[in-house]
Amino acid sequence: MNHLESAFSFVINVFNGYAKGGNNESLSKLEFERLIREEMPETLENAKDKAFVDKLVKDLDENGDEVDFRGYMKFVAEMTVRRFEEMH
Repeated sequence: MNHLESAFSFVINVFNGYAKGGNNESLSKLEFERLIREEMPETLENAKDKAFVDKLVKDLDENGDEVDFRGYMKFVAEMTVRRFEEMH
């Protein structure tokens, strides 16, 4: 498997690893917060990044108490774009 295909599988596996509640097709608010805390500790240490994460989470919160896979991917995409911009 090439790098990008491996990355797809990895992102899916992270979601599945935290979606352990009654519905494995979405993350509860607590599951999503745990995912962010455990998978992104260095990002949360940076106040500027933490504010960005908080804004993304707030936007997701407006859509209900759960984050479905599509919402999770929007979050991952936004964070990836941010990292890309920081590198350039």
